Amino acid sequence: VEPVDEINPSHSAQELGAMIAESAREGLLETFEHKLLSGAIGFGDLDAAAVMIPRTELTSIPSTATPEAIERLVLETGHSRFPVYGESLDQVLGFFHSKDLLKIPPENRTLPLPRHFVRQMLIVPESRKLHPLLFDMRRQRRHFALVIDEHGGTAGVVTIEDLIEELVGEIRDEHDDDEFDVEKLDDRRWLVPGSLRIHEATEAIGMELPEGDYETVAGFLMDRLQRIPKQTDEVVHAGWTITVRSMHHRRVMQVLVEGEPGDRDSTESRAATPDSSTARS
Repeated sequence: VEPVDEINPSHSAQELGAMIAESAREGLLETFEHKLLSGAIGFGDLDAAAVMIPRTELTSIPSTATPEAIERLVLETGHSRFPVYGESLDQVLGFFHSKDLLKIPPENRTLPLPRHFVRQMLIVPESRKLHPLLFDMRRQRRHFALVIDEHGGTAGVVTIEDLIEELVGEIRDEHDDDEFDVEKLDDRRWLVPGSLRIHEATEAIGMELPEGDYETVAGFLMDRLQRIPKQTDEVVHAGWTITVRSMHHRRVMQVLVEGEPGDRDSTESRAATPDSSTARS
């Protein structure tokens, strides 16, 4: 009997991503399945720098902070973990967990935070890939890691939640802000949530955006910028100017949409022109 060669085709991550996107467009995959598979494909290529909360957006506390001040910060931000630093943010000593506030006697709440409440953090370089990072965090049971740059300074922090969101999409909890509604400012300007779907944007304000591998206004911005948007980033498409107004970590919360002056019909006709958008940051 002659042996039969087995065919074992392999595909690159880009090819698999394209097949997943095509299956989603044809309705063969549900939205969650699409996000999960797409996230899994790109997960191994990302590093800590790509998913971290950057230094400029950190809510941290000095080692001299009092439990009373920390409690106010917990109530204001809704966060439960805070990096604790010494002389500067480049000297992170560890982090404080809000549940430890219950262990501090009332008479000590106006005194500096006792050092034994500062917990150790996992420390990783910006280049650390997400697969080994997730393994390290699970093995050491650390949900909070400090990301350092090539000079040893603080670049940001990354959490277990940040890693999981790369796989399954945004995770919302009771502390996250409620979604914004579409708010009309005048005849040419609207405040719009980044989560607004493309067809909803057309129905709500008449802004027609081209189809692509995205479902929301935030996804359109990321597609045009080819990176995670930042506050004040601006994209112009067919007479519409979309400016990022607010962010929450890596999530576009709200954008300002401005329509081109003139007749709405002419704006709508230009909105149908493909590849007519530009991006500025």
